[in-house]
Amino acid sequence: MAIEYKINTPLCSKDVSEVFKSSGIKRPADDLDRIQKMIDNADVNIYAWDGVRLVGIARAITDFSYCCFDPARIIGRVYCIFLRPVNIRKIIF
Repeated sequence: MAIEYKINTPLCSKDVSEVFKSSGIKRPADDLDRIQKMIDNADVNIYAWDGVRLVGIARAITDFSYCCFDPARIIGRVYCIFLRPVNIRKIIF
């Protein structure tokens, strides 16, 4: 299993909804319009892909200089043991 990480690539709310549902997290998984706004308005989105399947998401709010707030890291339950921790500050700054 080769996990590929992508930053700020276009993404549709349906893919994110599937990760929400598979992770067990309490989010508005069926409100696709709201999810799309979450994607579109985050400063940084980092996605983990297993081939063509989205398996993890990290969103961040940042000033791109000093401060980075990471309010959400969501990983599908099956993938929790396979994904390495991502240091968002190293990616952004």
